Amino acid sequence: TSEILYDTRSIWDLFKNFYDTLSKHLKSDVKYVVVSVSLLVPFIFIIESILAYLVLPMGFFAPILSLILLAFVEEITKIIPFLYKKVNPILYGVVAGVSFFVCEKLFNLYLISKVYSILGGPYQYFLARFAPTLALHIISTTVFAVIIHRSKRPSWFILGLFISVITHVLYNVAVLRGLI
Repeated sequence: TSEILYDTRSIWDLFKNFYDTLSKHLKSDVKYVVVSVSLLVPFIFIIESILAYLVLPMGFFAPILSLILLAFVEEITKIIPFLYKKVNPILYGVVAGVSFFVCEKLFNLYLISKVYSILGGPYQYFLARFAPTLALHIISTTVFAVIIHRSKRPSWFILGLFISVITHVLYNVAVLRGLI
């Protein structure tokens, strides 16, 4: 609406308004997590694309910086709905991880079929990383949610973010090196 479009509240207040409304309409915690995480995936792809282009001119440091920034964006975004509605952290981690994974893979399949289909191996690569990538998203989100749930202090939030981002980056490096 126009009143939201021209609202002067912070992005966090807008998130709160959105997630409060979503919580009212979706009574089930599972539905809330699936919908709230799934709706963020298109925005994550946009933000990651912008960051990748901004980092590209950094030459030698671009690949590792890209891996760190992309993992940071995904991990912080996957936890945002949890900050607005406290759900069992293990349930949240599993459902959010699966929801994010499914939406991310749907976007990847679209890109493979429409953009990268001229290359021979994208489908093989996609299928080979299916289970490990699902496990990564579940584990990193669950660890982050459990850490936030255990302590309300900001330092614990930073610790949870650090652990989930490092886990994500190490996984991506392992994939790029052919270890997974």
